[in-house]
Amino acid sequence: DSVSWDLIPGQLLCNKHFARTNKFTADPKINGTALSSDYKKSGYDQGHQMPAQDNTCDSIGQVECFFFSNMVPQTPELNRITW
Repeated sequence: DSVSWDLIPGQLLCNKHFARTNKFTADPKINGTALSSDYKKSGYDQGHQMPAQDNTCDSIGQVECFFFSNMVPQTPELNRITW
């Protein structure tokens, strides 16, 4: 599976930018989405498919960006350095 989205100027160019929440949570529309415990001691980070940075102009987008349905396991090097 993969995710794609159309990034438009309004997602990045706004007067008020919302802070990154870092509040990972289950997706209320998808039963059985992963939980933090799935990643604990796995050696993998919770990697965003759609980056939180692309949602700083939208409070709802910022929250949805931290749904576990938007996460994929990523190696720490890829998630923390390469990106």
